[in-house]
Formats: sequence, C-alpha cells, structure tokens
Amino acid sequence: LSRLEGGGVGGGPAGELGRGPAQFDAQAPSAAPPELPTLGASTKLFGAALALLGSSIAASSNVFIEWLVKQQPKESIHLQNMQLYSFGVVFNFTTLLAKAAMEPNSPMHGPQGFFTGYNIWVWLLVLLGAVSGIAISAALKYVDNLVLIF
Repeated sequence: LSRLEGGGVGGGPAGELGRGPAQFDAQAPSAAPPELPTLGASTKLFGAALALLGSSIAASSNVFIEWLVKQQPKESIHLQNMQLYSFGVVFNFTTLLAKAAMEPNSPMHGPQGFFTGYNIWVWLLVLLGAVSGIAISAALKYVDNLVLIF
C-alpha cells in the first residue's frame, strides 16, 4: 500500500494527518507497514477471563438488586432508588474530593466549582441518565430482570 492508501495509527487518511504534507506523495516508494505486536494465548485467555468475570459481576448484581427491590413491593420506588444509589453517591463524592485535593489544576478549583464545563449538553446527559435509572428501577420492580436484556 502506498502511504496515501493506508498506514499510520488511525489507518486511511485520518492516520496520515500527523505526518505532515510531505508524506502524501503518491509516487514515493511504499514502505512496509510496521509490525503490530501479536497477543499471546495467555493474554487472550486473561482478557476472556476478565470479560467473563465482569459479565458475571454485572449479572449477579442485577439479580441481587432485583431481589432487594422486590422484597418490599409496597415501598415507593423513589425511596428504594435513594437507598440503592446512596452507596454510589458516597463513593463517588469521596473519589471527587480526593481527586480535587490531589490535583491543584482540577476544574473543582475553577470559578464555577463542581459545575465547571457544564453546558446544555451535559445537563441533557444528566437528565437522560436520571430517566434511564428510574426506567431500569421500574423494570426491576415491576417485571423480570430478563426484560432489561431483551
């Protein structure tokens, strides 16, 4: 392949952008692309084991959350959500404070504090995440866990 046809990190013309204009000479002799490192069988097996472990943890936690939510069917779904998400709120807030303390250039030290960089698109993502969380909680409370997959 010539340098114009493909090569570079991203492949195609996008991968050539970092090389500069002198590298786009279609008449230049083509160089062999660099050899990519091959992954050994042990690396692939380790990756597959991590994927299996992650899937197992996610599936187990979904079943456990469904069990917790269905233990008290008369309780408000919003109260149950607050109980379930309280651990995540505490954990993420602690991580945020630790990161802000360790990084002096953190956006937390900016003029808007925590909300530095928030615009309409970020708020839209926050809203969609909240709606998604309520929808998943409703699915876990009122239907089966398998509905979330299909």
